[in-house]
Amino acid sequence: SATTIAVRPGAPQWTFLKVTSVGAVGMHFTDSVPARITIDDTLASRVGVPVSGRVTGVMVELGDTVRAGQPLFSVSSPEVAQLRTEREQATVELDAAKVNLQRVEATVASRALPVKELQAAQQRSRNAQLAVELADRKLAAFKVAPGADHEFVIQSPRSGVAVAKIG
Repeated sequence: SATTIAVRPGAPQWTFLKVTSVGAVGMHFTDSVPARITIDDTLASRVGVPVSGRVTGVMVELGDTVRAGQPLFSVSSPEVAQLRTEREQATVELDAAKVNLQRVEATVASRALPVKELQAAQQRSRNAQLAVELADRKLAAFKVAPGADHEFVIQSPRSGVAVAKIG
């Protein structure tokens, strides 16, 4: 039957089996066994912060099961403010480059400027657009919420168990 396990009398498995009456379990759920636990580095992920800062919140504790993408801890960093400033500067430069491009397009259309001036203005506009996109990607990489001041959240890169807190 699929719900029965049979062990023949005298089988070597009886050295590991103990038959006893079922009763309430006390507070001791496991037996002490001398052993050494090692973590397989190919299955482990060290989580760190790429900027200086201060941990402002811890969302998991040692031994907690975590899933990929789950928030682990939050960090406040003045470098996030710097990233926001860089994005604002890039946005201002993009706006100025767009206005300049429109002016140069009109001037080249009236043949008052050579075409190379239009190409240079287009290049400056494209560079300014790329600077805004880069700043957005940097902020997105930190998972910085739009309303958060200098704080970002570190997420679990994979599912598993939290086994260590360092630092």
